[in-house]
Amino acid sequence: MKNGLLTIVIGIVLAAMMLTSCDEKEITIPAFVPPDTERVVVIEEMTGVSCQGCPNGSTKLQSLIQLFEGNVIGIGVHGDFLCEPVSGHSQYDFRFDKAKEIENSFFFIGKPAAIINRQKFSDQDFIGITNVDAWQQYVERELEKPQLLTLGHSHEYDSDTRTVEIEITGFPEQNVEGTFNITVQLLENHIIDAQKNGPDIQDDYEHMHVLRAVLTESAFGDNFDTDLEVGEMISRTFTYTLPPFDGTWVEDNIEVVAFVSRVEANSEEIIQGTQFHLVEQ
Repeated sequence: MKNGLLTIVIGIVLAAMMLTSCDEKEITIPAFVPPDTERVVVIEEMTGVSCQGCPNGSTKLQSLIQLFEGNVIGIGVHGDFLCEPVSGHSQYDFRFDKAKEIENSFFFIGKPAAIINRQKFSDQDFIGITNVDAWQQYVERELEKPQLLTLGHSHEYDSDTRTVEIEITGFPEQNVEGTFNITVQLLENHIIDAQKNGPDIQDDYEHMHVLRAVLTESAFGDNFDTDLEVGEMISRTFTYTLPPFDGTWVEDNIEVVAFVSRVEANSEEIIQGTQFHLVEQ
């Protein structure tokens, strides 16, 4: 009788344990909250149409632009390495001298690689970060920094002559010593052309944020100011005429990017950027 009672008690305990173990607690993952800042981070993605892994980088870049809406600018730099057109497939060649100069000035091992605010992070071996999954954490680090400068812009575009005049205006938020350069670029979206994608060649690949032109005399910018001072206004004007339409250089797909870098001995860290469409959308 005692053994029977003991068996019943053990059975009840085991059943209770099983019920408890089956009662899984729901894990709540907090929603992503972008940082409350007007600071803008510039990501220069080293990419290429002959790079089999680069679509993965372009997808990540686009996701970061959407995740940090208004706080991230993405630039697809088709410079030198793995950038030659795909033989028998490519219609266009995205390479040009200043793009090559930009790419070749940064050290990275393999593509895709992200140069984030032209900042060399202490826990990375190279300025170009090839671990696509790590890009977000470095963007977040940069967005946590104080805002040193606000950039404003205005522009006039003449569709008949395809000429644009751009004015970029800077308003320092803090007093900062140093030498500062401004870079102005044109990007083009929605270019349909060939891209190596893994072992395949995708003829209808949509290329986004393709660096098409650098308007400043230097690929790394022209002088903007020396020693930022709160209360001052800095203004620079640039003029450019779009090349003839050849299937690319579609005015509705052109974006203007401008950013300011602090120039030091071994660094050209970007402190702020701005971006707008050539033609109002």
